[in-house]
Amino acid sequence: MWSPADKVRARNSEYKSHGRSTTFPEISSFFHPSNYRGKNVVVTNTNTFKKSFTYLLLLALIGIVTIDFIFRRFGELTIFENITNISMDKKSVEGEFTFKNVNNIFQSIDVLKVRRIALFQKNNGISVISIKHTLKNSTIAELNSNLILYTRDEQKSTSLQRRIMRDIEKGLIDDTVGLMVLLLKHKIMASESPLYPIIRILPSVNWFKTNGIFSMNRKDFDVASYGTSMEGIYESIEKHCKLATSYIYSSIIKREFGIPQSVDYLNGPPITQYDIQWAYMIVRSYSLEISDGIAFVPSLVFIRKTNKDSNFQVVMEAYKGDDGGDRKAEIPEYEGIGNNTHIKQTFKLISKKNILKGEEIIYKDDRSLTDSEIFISRGQWLLNSHKMILPVVFPKSILVDSHKKSIDNSQKLSIRHLYSNNTFSSDKSINSNLTNIILKKFDCSLDTLYYYYFEEINATNGKFTFCLKLLSYIKHSSETHTILSVDPLQILKPLERNIEMDAASIGISIIQNKIDKLRSSTANIINYFGHKSINQLPIIKVREAEMIILRNIIKNLHNWYYIVSDIDTYESYYYYLLHN
Repeated sequence: MWSPADKVRARNSEYKSHGRSTTFPEISSFFHPSNYRGKNVVVTNTNTFKKSFTYLLLLALIGIVTIDFIFRRFGELTIFENITNISMDKKSVEGEFTFKNVNNIFQSIDVLKVRRIALFQKNNGISVISIKHTLKNSTIAELNSNLILYTRDEQKSTSLQRRIMRDIEKGLIDDTVGLMVLLLKHKIMASESPLYPIIRILPSVNWFKTNGIFSMNRKDFDVASYGTSMEGIYESIEKHCKLATSYIYSSIIKREFGIPQSVDYLNGPPITQYDIQWAYMIVRSYSLEISDGIAFVPSLVFIRKTNKDSNFQVVMEAYKGDDGGDRKAEIPEYEGIGNNTHIKQTFKLISKKNILKGEEIIYKDDRSLTDSEIFISRGQWLLNSHKMILPVVFPKSILVDSHKKSIDNSQKLSIRHLYSNNTFSSDKSINSNLTNIILKKFDCSLDTLYYYYFEEINATNGKFTFCLKLLSYIKHSSETHTILSVDPLQILKPLERNIEMDAASIGISIIQNKIDKLRSSTANIINYFGHKSINQLPIIKVREAEMIILRNIIKNLHNWYYIVSDIDTYESYYYYLLHN
């Protein structure tokens, strides 16, 4: 008789001899113990098990996604982490609400007659969309000015508002401190404030203790931020917080806040250092520049900030408080905040272009999207494509004539010389007053701090390039006064080859200095922080991101220099810019 192993070999041989598909599972060739003899036992290979396991995993994943979709649809707890500061949790604690509750706040907060927007829940948070097709220069939403905190609001009749405006005009405080004080006034009013619903869903005081810039001490931050765009920010923040503290605890403002004049607070100060820091971060993250001041507009808290152009603008309009009666009744009043006057003003969101139904309402804010700002406001590392606001100062030494080097005729001539009688001379004395007027006109003044937005994937900035070319143009031009009448777009067109080369060289020098400064602090950081990990120091990731961007910027500047320094490639460059 055949043993079980022999039977297995015989059956496998039979399958192969009949040309069975190679995908048919063969019977395993190992020998079974004696207790399996006489039983119909067939053991297949592991492919079937792997496929079954894969199918089970796929079904489990589909189930998780389906459940998560159902929860999102009905405003329940979301499975995947919500990266926004407004949580969709169902927990009834401060700052956490279901989408339904947040939507109710959005629907009821500060909106008057016109409304063409609605809140929409996205996979990673919330956004505001248009619910109607809106033409350019049309009203998207009309807001109630009584619920908007604005540092230069001349219509508010409260004594606190008037005091803040006067002190801003006198230079005792700035708009940031003024808005911090107004916001803190509403915070201590708690449920009596009409802004209470919106304040509740903002990040709390305790949240900022462990997240963002205030989770680091001043010394650690200064060491880690040296050479980055964040250098000096902690010092500036501390100045604002100290000024706000001393201002609030002055006798006049204490009376406005209802704080006892006695300095002996048995249960601690009514407004703590953490409250002041909270107010600063809310103003920094959510305020909006309007005219000469800044404002906190509740509805705009929900609008997503991007680096794309805004599709709306905020416009203030004045009207009489007694026209028609109905409108006056729509404006809520409460004692101490925004009493009715004969002349009132309203804020409107006006479309800057045609907006389709369902299109998202977005607000351009380059600063809040940078790696450094995300760390300062959240203490998190979220970006895939790095962004930065580069602080630049053009030194006066740029316009100092350097020693003339001998250059051949091919370097002296450019394509433009062949078609124009205009000539440029490097041998000139610069009229400093006229030069300063020209540079100020085009926002390229010397020894002045400017900020330029750069991205990792597109490390160029048209305004930065324009200033480099303008400075080089002035340096090499014998007729500086003619620049006052020049169209700015002419500067961006191809110039003399030596002017283009010098412009690229100026940019390379500026960026190289920043790279050298950033590199110089590496050893000090390693010695100071020791063996701490990146997870413990997310600010180090900001340094890394900004170094990547700086290297991409200087790479583009070097490419520019190489193109214009060669007569053949310069010709192609010239005609490309001329026609584009």
